[in-house]
Amino acid sequence: MGEAPMYLATLTLLATSGEGETAVQVLEAIGGAAAVTWTGKVLLGRALPYAGEGSSSWAGPSLDSAHHSFPSGHASSAFALATVLAGQYPKWAAAWYVIASGVAVSLVYEGYHWPTDVIAGAVVGHLAGRAVVEGRPWLSFRWDF
Repeated sequence: MGEAPMYLATLTLLATSGEGETAVQVLEAIGGAAAVTWTGKVLLGRALPYAGEGSSSWAGPSLDSAHHSFPSGHASSAFALATVLAGQYPKWAAAWYVIASGVAVSLVYEGYHWPTDVIAGAVVGHLAGRAVVEGRPWLSFRWDF
């Protein structure tokens, strides 16, 4: 659920069903979340669980993909999408967040990320989604939940 084909299918469905504005908001939120997420990954250099270095291994700036654990990009994208959809379709907000949470939990369960990676990714994605839904410049979000 947290992979690009799912997001492309969602965008296609939105765009072809007359929800082009929502599709654009999804792209903006995921793009903003991705920029912050990838910056964090490269600058912090936290080892992924399968690297075998432990959860306290932070290499600092690194281009090595084995040190791109924090924050989780899949979680940030899932929560960016969920937040935009919750803003546009509030009746289904709980469902969107349950799905995004499922993506995050599965990343930990499958050993792809540490719990703090997905929590940080969820926060980044949620803030990106809120900024877009509220029509604010991405970096001027409020820190209230």
